Amino acid sequence: MELVSTLKFWANNSYEHIEVLQNAYKTVGATLQPSFQQELQILFNAFKNIDSQIDNDKIPTNLDNLYQLFMDNNQVFIELLENLKFDGYNGYPVLFETVQHFIYEQLYAIQVLSKGYAKMYEEQLFTLDFILGPIKIQKQNMFSTTLNTNVTSLIGATYFWSLISAEHTSIIANVSPIESNLPVITTDLLTKLRSAFNHVNYALSNIDKIADGFISVVDNFLQLNDSFLIMLNNFKVDDSKFVPNSIKKDLPPLFDGVLNHIIHEQERAGILINALKQNL
Repeated sequence: MELVSTLKFWANNSYEHIEVLQNAYKTVGATLQPSFQQELQILFNAFKNIDSQIDNDKIPTNLDNLYQLFMDNNQVFIELLENLKFDGYNGYPVLFETVQHFIYEQLYAIQVLSKGYAKMYEEQLFTLDFILGPIKIQKQNMFSTTLNTNVTSLIGATYFWSLISAEHTSIIANVSPIESNLPVITTDLLTKLRSAFNHVNYALSNIDKIADGFISVVDNFLQLNDSFLIMLNNFKVDDSKFVPNSIKKDLPPLFDGVLNHIIHEQERAGILINALKQNL
């Protein structure tokens, strides 16, 4: 059942990523070429179709087919994101960061689902190797052997979600042209959270330097995640101290969609990492 819920989550997450891409360019005056629009819509329909066929309470009779459909479409999506990063949104830092953020997540989905699928059939877990271009990454990080192939472990999952969380603090402030109008209390807290999440992923990529052991770092992440969720949910409150009504009235619908998407991911990160910690 774990594979089923994970597959449903990532099918849903993937088409929500596409919804953001289909709308985010408008907020900064960029252009999304018709060919990109068409390819994104095809992938949106594919991921939404997979999601619609999965019920968290039972294993679909066509699970193997749905799994393979996701993997095939996800690979196409990653390739499209790489093209979009350079051929569509180059020169737009906010969009570039958002696309790269989605690439990280779609690569993570491959790892998590492939290992979950292998585990379900009691097959030997295998390693996926990604081509990273001419730059050889020396340090242990998202794409190095240890953390990249152990994203289902407590350390690997915490590393990944701390990286994603740090980026979320930037994306939520920049998804609409409001950052310069946000109250100081909002920008200061987002900056502090970003720095703290980055401290977590730095600590986990330098695990030998942690005096108190990695559990203290995991606990720190969970506390930060709770604080971030409290802040994000407060964004929805009428005349929130973080996003006052004077700013909310000018926000496009995209903002609410991205906000809910990030909340959903942070909630899942907390549930996942707490569960992995309990299983130690």
